[in-house]
Amino acid sequence: MSIEKAREFIKRVKNEPDLLRQAACFQTREERRRWARGLGYGGERLF
Repeated sequence: MSIEKAREFIKRVKNEPDLLRQAACFQTREERRRWARGLGYGGERLF
């Protein structure tokens, strides 16, 4: 994932309380990657 896409994703998560709560509940990187892919982001090495 490009730096720009990663920044866009982080900004989106921080600005949407529901997404921030969802992100906080994952225990593994793989769970977070799958979640990010579901939101339309590549999910590779994002977290």
